[in-house]
Amino acid sequence: MPCLPSPLHRTCAAALLLAASAAAQADVCRVTPTGAGDGSTWPQASALQAALGRAECSEIWVAQGVYTPVVPLDPANVTTAERSVSFTIRPGQQVYGGFAGGETTRAARDFATRRSVLSGDIDSDGTSADGIDASVDAAHNANNSYHVVWVDG
Repeated sequence: MPCLPSPLHRTCAAALLLAASAAAQADVCRVTPTGAGDGSTWPQASALQAALGRAECSEIWVAQGVYTPVVPLDPANVTTAERSVSFTIRPGQQVYGGFAGGETTRAARDFATRRSVLSGDIDSDGTSADGIDASVDAAHNANNSYHVVWVDG
């Protein structure tokens, strides 16, 4: 029903403002290392790969933690296909880390103390609990991802 001058005009205008506001908020998807939801809120956080694959996720807020592009079926025998999986950031998509997992604005994040680590150590044999691996020995890197992040476009 179109918005026309009438007693319902104010209600119609308010409904349009709410719809526009909801559409703007729908562009933000929230991600945690164990997320399995749709990313619309922190309690409904998504997995990073899922958010990167959804067209409506133009801005992705990544909670602190370690993220790998894939979890191998058998970490002792990582396949070439598993090593080929990457995080792919589509054109126009923005990814921000450093969230605790409850923020309502991007400005509230703290990436200096809340690290969001994108790791290629898919067999988890060479990283510390915070996802940082300072070693470069071949034994610990033999089953890592070929590429951790691809920026498409």
